[in-house]
Amino acid sequence: MTKARRTRINHVVIAVACTLVMAAFGAWQTESASAATPKVYTSCWNGDGGKWSMKWKVKPRTCSFNGDEMHAAQVPLTNMRWSTWGHKTACGRGVYVYNGGYRAAATFCLYDLSEVDGYLKIRGVIGRHFSTIDGSGDRQYGTQKPIHFRSET
Repeated sequence: MTKARRTRINHVVIAVACTLVMAAFGAWQTESASAATPKVYTSCWNGDGGKWSMKWKVKPRTCSFNGDEMHAAQVPLTNMRWSTWGHKTACGRGVYVYNGGYRAAATFCLYDLSEVDGYLKIRGVIGRHFSTIDGSGDRQYGTQKPIHFRSET
């Protein structure tokens, strides 16, 4: 066997060995990543038609936190975008929507992560600028002091 042929065989053997090692590592990495990141849920309430129901959601876009009826401690949020999820806290931004067409930007974090029930508490700030709908149906804009909130989910 010539030296050139031995060199080519060695290169093929090395390439096959590297491919097998990389494939094994990739399969192991995918398996460990999926096992390490289970789905984390939070409870969201919905009051369509006066009947309140609770659903478990992952990274919800719209959710009413805390409660099966309208009350002052409820936190109804829409247009939610999450910057973190699945860790000790989940943080995001959204729009706080309440009676009379009240709408204001909000930043918030879900926390107190339970292995069984997901995120149990929420805290955040409702922004300075808000809008409401007046008696004639026109949207009115205003400013206020930031409102801090804290509640159970």
